[in-house]
Amino acid sequence: MVDDSVKKIVRKAEWPVRHEVRRELWRVLCHSKDYDSSKALYRTELEETVRSGTKSHQPQFLSEEGVVVNNFNLNEQGAVRLLRLLTVIEHLRPEISSAPMLYPLCALMLHYLEDEDVFACVQHLLVSKGYLMTSPVQWSASSYTILSLVKKHKPHAYAMLKRQVGTADDSILVKT
Repeated sequence: MVDDSVKKIVRKAEWPVRHEVRRELWRVLCHSKDYDSSKALYRTELEETVRSGTKSHQPQFLSEEGVVVNNFNLNEQGAVRLLRLLTVIEHLRPEISSAPMLYPLCALMLHYLEDEDVFACVQHLLVSKGYLMTSPVQWSASSYTILSLVKKHKPHAYAMLKRQVGTADDSILVKT
């Protein structure tokens, strides 16, 4: 686990986009005992995919509502690498049914890391419960959790939200 002092530094730092720290940050934060084996697993799975002639396709979890499919300034080669990466993740993690954040997160990481490093980081985030939601139930529950926190800790914001939407029904508020 990353200690609180590291979290504070990362949150308050304003490194320029091209700063060298950004290149290593995800790798360092996600490094675990399984990091190297995850990289090897990715290479092996990618070789098998290429050897079997399987085409990269848009993974099923990208068809969920709310997923933003955007190349995030990746060039054509980067976009192909992104689809290959997501295809491998889908093949190795069939339990993922909904992961709207996976696409933009992988695209962002590909700007700074090699494919196998991105895979190892994502693997770490998926294994470490609480970092990435991977089912519709988790996404639905998170909306209610956020609304409950706003209601409890920011009652004025909650009241304004109710006025703006024109309802006090939480099931409607979570959809806005």
